[in-house]
Amino acid sequence: MKRMISILTAALLVISGCSAPQQESEPEIETVTGTQSEIAQAYAQYFAEGNFDALETAFTYDEAMISAIENGQFRASLEMSQKLLGELQEISEPFLVEQQGYEIQSVPMIFENDQINLNVVFDDADQIAGVSLGAYDTGEALIELHGIEKELSFTARDGKELSGTLTLPDTEGTYPVVVLVHGSGALDRDEQITPQNKVFRDIAWLLAEQGVATYRYDKRTYLYGEELLNDYDFTVYDETVNDAIDAVNWVKEQENVDPTQVYVLGHSLGGMMIPAIAQAYNARGYIMMAAPVTNMADLIIEQVNYLANLDGTVTEEEKTQVEGMTNEFKMLDDLDSMPEDQLFYGGYKAYWESILNYDPIATAESISAPVLVLQGEEDYQVPLREFEMWQEAFGDAINWEFHSYSGLTHLMQAGSLEEGSASYSVPSVVDNRVIDDIVKFIDSNRISH
Repeated sequence: MKRMISILTAALLVISGCSAPQQESEPEIETVTGTQSEIAQAYAQYFAEGNFDALETAFTYDEAMISAIENGQFRASLEMSQKLLGELQEISEPFLVEQQGYEIQSVPMIFENDQINLNVVFDDADQIAGVSLGAYDTGEALIELHGIEKELSFTARDGKELSGTLTLPDTEGTYPVVVLVHGSGALDRDEQITPQNKVFRDIAWLLAEQGVATYRYDKRTYLYGEELLNDYDFTVYDETVNDAIDAVNWVKEQENVDPTQVYVLGHSLGGMMIPAIAQAYNARGYIMMAAPVTNMADLIIEQVNYLANLDGTVTEEEKTQVEGMTNEFKMLDDLDSMPEDQLFYGGYKAYWESILNYDPIATAESISAPVLVLQGEEDYQVPLREFEMWQEAFGDAINWEFHSYSGLTHLMQAGSLEEGSASYSVPSVVDNRVIDDIVKFIDSNRISH
């Protein structure tokens, strides 16, 4: 299926296999030790040399990887990739990527036929938990921070601590602040999609340069995912709405923040839930970025169909996968018969009920504060149609403002519908048009003191 797989997911699933028997006459390969960076560098060097015996025996793997190495495909997968790449021409120092509780050392490599990153995933015991080949990235930031960042956590209403970053302009004074609310999935504070794309980090840094503070935090499902697997009552309000409200109540008390100028920006699912957040917290303004109206279940099926048909052909395997998912989602048509403890695409019955029973447009009718709606016109995940539904409902309201952008994807970065999720593998930054409109929105709604 033509879909984007995150670096971490790919790392855990892509490479498997077993080693060929060692000849007794061959010298024993010593285990590679050192820092994560040194281990990843050695791993990349052995890969480039085609030393697959060393890759299988000279490193410490977790149980899942050991099992994968023993199933017969590990060597074949690596050999094929290494042969296609050709001779190594350049290898750079690894850089660290943190994703879903794992640390990934990403090694940029230039070969005769292609440029890639070898990503080595480490667990908390410094064992290798996965390996993948990803899009080429040097790890150098495409933008620089012109501001001050403070690592600050807040305590949610249930006592859970959520870690985050308060980003401030580097000038004296108090500033308007934007609290950033994530899309769907177990996302970190940067809303990192791939090592190259950090949507919330970009927004925070670019806004700081224009005199606006932000607070971004690690999502509950990112920090407490394993624990939440046992919470059958978990809803989208627990996942997104309540923590956003607790974050804004906390941030308005922080030094250098103007408590009368607190804004909430929600992206994707976070944007869809902005009306629910507004019911409980009266912010100075709300920003909805790539916010859907259609329920998430229907959008997921639509996305899967879109990606399967992206090149104009659908293989039998893809057809089977799409039909299978479509039939599975029909279960949601009869939620009453769904067992409370049945996990379905990341959520239990209570979660899906909270999503499917939520009407974002009806809920948004009570918003009296200013609202800014932003949409990329090359967004296949939340298509332009969704933006137009918001516009049809509130286009005549004096407190609503709408902007769509040519050439921008769901991440508010450059790309095209024809590329699908491939756009996400290209190192990109949130477009300045988006940042400029956010700043203008905030400036036009400032309260004079």
